[in-house]
Amino acid sequence: SPNTDQVYTCFKATGDKIPKAFAQAFYDTSSKNGYIDFRTPTELPITIAGDNHFNHSLKKKGAE
Repeated sequence: SPNTDQVYTCFKATGDKIPKAFAQAFYDTSSKNGYIDFRTPTELPITIAGDNHFNHSLKKKGAE
């Protein structure tokens, strides 16, 4: 399972804008979308819905 430190590092590495309310973004993604099961900053399992969204619903870079 990833943790919030790893997610932060991904934002930095990709050059994407880091959400102003970084911690709140995890709560929102967990409760509204169900893509993750946010328990603690070090316990952040990805759900089946999240795995399916990542692997099948997101547009791949260069696929446009």
